[in-house]
Amino acid sequence: MEDSGKEIYARSPRVAFRRIGDSFVLVNIEDNRILRLNGAGTEIWGLLDGRDVESVAAGLGALFGVPADEALADTREFLELLLSRGLVERRGAG
Repeated sequence: MEDSGKEIYARSPRVAFRRIGDSFVLVNIEDNRILRLNGAGTEIWGLLDGRDVESVAAGLGALFGVPADEALADTREFLELLLSRGLVERRGAG
């Protein structure tokens, strides 16, 4: 995908993950920290396929019926948490 100046997050290659029931469980293989995602987190993780943050948030907003600005703020906050734990990488200009 070309760099279009959009903010994109990608799953880190240092993360093992598996869907268990209705949620994903993530393991940072460098420090063995485990994170089990809730429903919204699971949906966001599933949408990290090269889409920009706005597209991920739009999908989340439509799924949960929340306003676009709220979905975008929540998505960014969650992705920053994942970034701080080494579970995703940022690959685009914000």
